[in-house]
Amino acid sequence: MTSTPRRIAGRAYRHFRPRRDPNAGPVTYLPIESEGYRGLDSASLLFDRIRVGRRTRSVNLALPSVATDQLSAGPMTALRGAKLIAEQLALPLRVATFSRWNATQPGAESAVKDRLNMPELEFVHVGQGATLETSPSDVWIVTWWQTAHAADIACRLGVLNPTQVVYFVQDYEPGFHAWSTAAALAQTTYHAGFHLVVNSEPVAVYLRSVEGLRISDDRVFAPDLDYSRLEAVARARTGGSQVRVFFYSRPSIPRNLFALGTAALRRSALLIGRPWSLTTAGEINASIEVPGIDVRNAGRMSHEGYYELLSQIDVGLSLQMSPHPSHPPLDIAVSGARAVTNEFGGLRAELHPNVVVSPADPDRLAERLAEVIEAAPVHAASRFVPLPEGSLGYPMSVVLANLVSSLNDEAPL
Repeated sequence: MTSTPRRIAGRAYRHFRPRRDPNAGPVTYLPIESEGYRGLDSASLLFDRIRVGRRTRSVNLALPSVATDQLSAGPMTALRGAKLIAEQLALPLRVATFSRWNATQPGAESAVKDRLNMPELEFVHVGQGATLETSPSDVWIVTWWQTAHAADIACRLGVLNPTQVVYFVQDYEPGFHAWSTAAALAQTTYHAGFHLVVNSEPVAVYLRSVEGLRISDDRVFAPDLDYSRLEAVARARTGGSQVRVFFYSRPSIPRNLFALGTAALRRSALLIGRPWSLTTAGEINASIEVPGIDVRNAGRMSHEGYYELLSQIDVGLSLQMSPHPSHPPLDIAVSGARAVTNEFGGLRAELHPNVVVSPADPDRLAERLAEVIEAAPVHAASRFVPLPEGSLGYPMSVVLANLVSSLNDEAPL
C-alpha cells in the first residue's frame, strides 16, 4: 500500500515532492550517495530523473511549472534571460518543469511562446515517471532558490557541472523564510559555484554586504521593464475628477506587507482633504475597507489587465520588505504616475524621480501617501520617464553577452 505524501505547508512547496507518482517505480539516476540528502528539503532530489547521456548540448531552464496566472515578473525575467543565453550560444532552449501534477496549464505554453516570440520553444516535464536526458555540457538556468538548491545537490553528486549552471538571483530569498533550514539552504545556493547574474543593483549591494559575495558590475542587470508597454501606458493615461490610487496587495506574500499597507491607507484617509478612490489588485482575497473611500478589488490580473490598470491610476502604493525594488513601483513611476514604497536598508532613496520612499511605519507611510495624493494632478497627461541609465544595472542583454563567453570557455569537452 502506498502512503500519502506528507503535507507541506505553503503553495510554493507543494510544487516539489521528490516522488511525484508512487506508481512510476523506483527509477532514479542519482548515485547511491543521494540518500544522504533525502528529507533535507522537498526539492533536494529534483534531479533524480535526469540522466546524463550522449545528447546534443542544449540550454535548460528549471521552473516548478508554467501557468498563465504565474507569469509574473520573476518567471518572465528568467524566461527572457534563458532565451537570450540560448540565442547567443546558438543552442536550443528547453523549459523543464518539476511540478507535482500538471507541468503546465492549458494554453500556458502557447502564452509563453507568444510573449517570447519563440514558437520553437520546447517544454519538458520531469516527474510522474517522465525522465529527461541531458548532455554533460548542457547549460542549466535556475532562478528560485529551491531549483538552485536542487542543482547544488546534483552538482555535489556529479550529475551537473557547476560551471554550466547560471543562477538568476532576483531577490534575497533567505529572507522569505523565518530562521530555519530553508533559510540556511537558500543562503548556501549563493556559494555553490554557479554563475550568478543579479536582478538590480540594490540586490547586488545586499548580497555583497550580507553574503560577502564578489559580484562584478557586469553581472548585474536592471529590472527587465517593458518600456514599450509603459510608454503606451503613459500616453493612454488621462485625468479624472478625483485622484485614483492603486494598492498592490498580496496578503499571501508576507514581504509585500499587506497589513501595513492597509493600515497606512486607513490612516491616510484621515489626512486627505480631496476626493480619491482606491483600487486593490494582486490577489482575489485582497479586498479591504477604508472608511469613506470607494474601494474596488481587481483581484489577480492578466498581463494585459495589469497595464490597462496602470493607465487608469494617478498614485500607487506598493510595498516590499526585501532588497529588490519590485516591479510595480518602477512600472508606476516609469509610466508617469507617482509611486509610494517602503525603504529597505537605504537602498531605495534614489530609485526614480517618481518614487517616494518612506520608513516601513504605518503613520509615516500614511503621511507620505497623503502628501502625494494631495499633490497629484488629475487633469494632466502623464510623461514617460525611463530609469536613469545604468542606475540599477546594465541591460540584461549586455550582462548575458558577457556571461556566454565564460560558459563556452568552461564547457566540458
